[in-house]
Formats: sequence, structure tokens, C-alpha cells
Amino acid sequence: MRRIVPLPCPFCGCEGITVQQGSTFRWAIGVCDECGASCGEARVDTFKPYDEEEVYLSVIEMWNKRHNVD
Repeated sequence: MRRIVPLPCPFCGCEGITVQQGSTFRWAIGVCDECGASCGEARVDTFKPYDEEEVYLSVIEMWNKRHNVD
């Protein structure tokens, strides 16, 4: 099992990220627990049984690729 750690929020520095449903059930997003900043949507594979860990890892990968504010 691969392990990915979310980077801190570029806006408030919070390290807590919650995975939420995106624009439809096929998409998921990462949202900062403190300020509500979000990343782009990660695709959820709906052709196989829902794997919460796989979705979480996909969202964290997306969260970690976002652009930081300097």
C-alpha cells in the first residue's frame, strides 16, 4: 500500500484535508478543514467497487499538485 501525506494548505497552513464529493458522484475533491480551500477534482472509478482508500489517495495526489501561493 502506498502512503501519501497531504501538503499543508497554501492559504492557512492547516494540515487537515477532508475528501468530499465533487461536482457529481464520479468526482471527489480535497477541502482544507480550516479555511475551505479546495483542489481540482479527482476521478472516481465507478466501474468497480468503491474503494475509499483509493479515492483518498487520488484526491491527496491532486491536492499535492496544486500551485502554492507565495
